[in-house]
Amino acid sequence: MKQCILHLRASNFVGGPEKQILQYANCNFGGRINVCIASFCDENEGIDLLREASNRGSLVLSLPADSTTASIQMLAEAIQKLNVQLLCVHGYKAAVVGAVAARLTGVPYACFLRGWTKENRKVAFYEKLERLCVRFADRVVCLSETQAMKVRNTLKESETRVVINAAKIRNYTPEQRHEARRRLCAIAGFDAKNSVVVAAGRLSPEKGTATLVQAAQILKAAHPDIQFAIFGDGVEREHLCRQVSSLGLSQTVRFLGHRRDFPELLSGADLLVNPSLTEQMPNVVLEAMSAGTPVCATAVGGVPELGRDDAIALLEPGNPNQLAQVIRELIEDPSRRRALQVKAKQHLLSDFSQAKQASQLESLYREFLVLTEER
Repeated sequence: MKQCILHLRASNFVGGPEKQILQYANCNFGGRINVCIASFCDENEGIDLLREASNRGSLVLSLPADSTTASIQMLAEAIQKLNVQLLCVHGYKAAVVGAVAARLTGVPYACFLRGWTKENRKVAFYEKLERLCVRFADRVVCLSETQAMKVRNTLKESETRVVINAAKIRNYTPEQRHEARRRLCAIAGFDAKNSVVVAAGRLSPEKGTATLVQAAQILKAAHPDIQFAIFGDGVEREHLCRQVSSLGLSQTVRFLGHRRDFPELLSGADLLVNPSLTEQMPNVVLEAMSAGTPVCATAVGGVPELGRDDAIALLEPGNPNQLAQVIRELIEDPSRRRALQVKAKQHLLSDFSQAKQASQLESLYREFLVLTEER
């Protein structure tokens, strides 16, 4: 019976972490092991991730979203049935359920740290539980060397590993970029002749979208032609919409929700902004770099690693004046944007490729698998 690696993630939609986990399924030692992707499912969550994983040919496991006890029992049974050698958990709910199931079955488990948001009191409580689970994990997997250095201050270095987020280069033709811009502007109700700045992510306080709205207000007087398309959803959406309306920005700042075609639309933008107050390794920045869209982003978490060698324009978090200045400078300087595109492509190929991610995953997996090398 094939050995199996199981990845567990609570998921409302296929966002950045989910896209990376789906990539992980390609790391199966040429088909010699099974990779199973599991999630907690009801009519509102888990379904999109498992559907996408199944469409890609992965094993999938659906756990009940409304019962922690039942989820633990089903997961423990699946671990034994599928011959799971390593359980990989992503996020606080997966960490709690996975820690108990691992203890019941004796299977080792690895906690992939994807950041803590403290979005509300309930989330903050569960994130404390995840931190507790991390202390008992067989391995703690970080997304960047910056994050790993911090984790190693509290854990043994031998328990910590790094598996980067990764992206492949998307070589869009000028015609494809023109069509993406047409579609993006049609969806947002924008004039395609004017500049388009894009942001994307969960609409919660730590993502810094309010700072971007303030920057848009600063730019309004001198650059009323700069248009802002903000993708994503979350608890802050209603508040942000009121902020935009009260500042008279409704014609230039549009909230477009979560869209599956975002990576393609992104190639039609002049600039992506990531104004987060806290991050680990933002997938949206990688998507922009891979699409050839210039990036300016706050230098938080592992973002400076992405921005090394001037691959992206870095700025401090929570500073709308600086953000407005950088946006203005980049929009006014096409040659600098082109330089960012070139550097970003080089940086992705050398340091954030899918091949490097697969190599790091394989190294982690080999610590727990017994593989007979093919002759």
